[in-house]
Amino acid sequence: MDYLPLELKQLIVKEVSVIDNISQEALRALAQVNRQWNRVAGSHIYRHLTIHLESSILEPLQRVLQLLDLSHILPHIQRLTLVCQEIPLKRDSPAELGRYLDQTPAEDIIPPRNLGGYKGDWTPVVRLVEQLHGLQQLDLLMFRHYPLKLLDTLAVTHPHCRLSIVAQNRRDAGGILATRWIHSPVLHTIQIVHPEDHCVPFVEHPDRALRDILRQVPYIKRLSLQLRPGRGSASRTYHDYHRWLRSQPAESGMHPASRACLEVLALPLSTTMTREGLEAWSGVVNWQSLTAWAPGTIEDSTVLSTIAIQQPFQALQRLTLFLRPPEGVDYWANWTHAAQRMFDALPPLVYLCLLGPYEQTLLLTVLDRHGPTLTELQLDRDQPQYQSGLTFSRLARNGPIAPIFTAEVIAGAATRCPVLRTLRICVQRHRGHPLEVAAYDALGQFSALQTLDLILICLPAVVMADRPASALTPFPPRALTALEQELLDGHCPKWIVRDQAINAAIDELLATAIFKRIQGGQATAGRGRLKLLRLHPRVGRLAHYHDDRSVGGFRPLVLGRSHDLYKEMAGAWQVQCNNSSGVGMVRAENQYRPTPCPRTMRSAELEIFESIWPSNDGQTNRIWPLAWQSWPLQ
Repeated sequence: MDYLPLELKQLIVKEVSVIDNISQEALRALAQVNRQWNRVAGSHIYRHLTIHLESSILEPLQRVLQLLDLSHILPHIQRLTLVCQEIPLKRDSPAELGRYLDQTPAEDIIPPRNLGGYKGDWTPVVRLVEQLHGLQQLDLLMFRHYPLKLLDTLAVTHPHCRLSIVAQNRRDAGGILATRWIHSPVLHTIQIVHPEDHCVPFVEHPDRALRDILRQVPYIKRLSLQLRPGRGSASRTYHDYHRWLRSQPAESGMHPASRACLEVLALPLSTTMTREGLEAWSGVVNWQSLTAWAPGTIEDSTVLSTIAIQQPFQALQRLTLFLRPPEGVDYWANWTHAAQRMFDALPPLVYLCLLGPYEQTLLLTVLDRHGPTLTELQLDRDQPQYQSGLTFSRLARNGPIAPIFTAEVIAGAATRCPVLRTLRICVQRHRGHPLEVAAYDALGQFSALQTLDLILICLPAVVMADRPASALTPFPPRALTALEQELLDGHCPKWIVRDQAINAAIDELLATAIFKRIQGGQATAGRGRLKLLRLHPRVGRLAHYHDDRSVGGFRPLVLGRSHDLYKEMAGAWQVQCNNSSGVGMVRAENQYRPTPCPRTMRSAELEIFESIWPSNDGQTNRIWPLAWQSWPLQ
């Protein structure tokens, strides 16, 4: 192995680095073989260094950084992230934060919470920057207090390094604009984290302030804004912004030759892009250079028509969009047609995140245009790692955040996406019924699929009808037993609670069976192999996918009156092949760690539970956990 050509060693390291859970250990072992293996593997192990700065640390920072002064580490560092948090969170470890920044698309990155300003000694940091001869990117995740000495060192020693800075609301952004930092040729990215009061109706984000930044620094390449929850101070920030806005002259566009040639422009998903907003952005942004765009929510068909007519995007490759059609049947057809025309006017995309309560058939029309080039398709969105549920709760107020896709639409999408490698999609569980299995078979038709995030809705589907909740029937239809027809607490049919328990009962056997069912469909057609499957059972936050009317206008009760029991049964399963090629032993691991807290079930709930999983020993123990297992696929 030591005599392999350098190119083959690089290929081995590249393959090992993509295998979850064993990559870091295997790479470290390779790095210790000899100098050449260290050079090859070290570029993957030590490429990104993340340092938490704390002003209150007792040991001088220089003592900590001296540990990094090793010739086999410093030459490999290409990206340096400095983060300062007022209240550091335990889960925000440097390694986890660095992994998040590396794996998250630029338009979706959300800085950690509780960012503060570092007031300690910057000398060791400056010395470290001087020693990183291969430094290509510097991230400053903190507010204010950016020393000019660091800027000068960066400009002299790394003139081609890309600098990314974070600002808290418009005031902090203005502070950066007033310093020499804003005139540095290395400035590449500005991220603004704007506070919003989550107890009051949503307030539109400060578009004008963002465009004002572009007028002063048109040479930056990435501009993004994200929301964070806040009380009191958020409301004052909002009023301060509008007071500032009233004092500004009327907004005007820039000369076409001086408009910002942005590569990434990202706005919060819960923000609405209007026709006036699109025109204002057109005055300061050269759309032809944009490669990634996250405009928020589009409701107005005139915005869609404007894009379709003007066709301003020439280099766009990545699009994150929330589509919310208007109410009304007559208007719906015109809106859908406008959406189709807009997607037809875009250049072929390689990444698409399409959210909102749109008709599933619209997706197939979109994929007619973009499916041949898509390598990643996100049809659902989980709560980002460093963001609260603020944005998603606001999106869910006006309807589902994503469709629940049928097997027919999934199969149609598969035929249109020949090179798709990564997919996130939502399907409905039906107690292992062939209708549910058909969705897994359809997923097996994606010829190049390697990574799949599968959202499973565990709330049972019902036959829609304008009638009381007690008269609802399940879908697919089936005969209900006398027990299932009874009401729990006088209003909730027991069959709904029973079916949800069955749907949420996902163990290693079922998780592996779903993985093999999808992978088997690929093998039958002689296609590629699924390498990684993540299951995301939805036993809570169901308003993100259902209108209350879909379950008769009530919220189904749960076992033990807590979603914790359902979550403990559902888990968070990750299934993958031990071999990076997708062939070999399948390994399933449950990422969910329940709290070791005993819970008691009521007699009526225990009766429902034992109707699914009868007790073998005849004991009526009401303390959770009880014996259960998943229902097999039919």
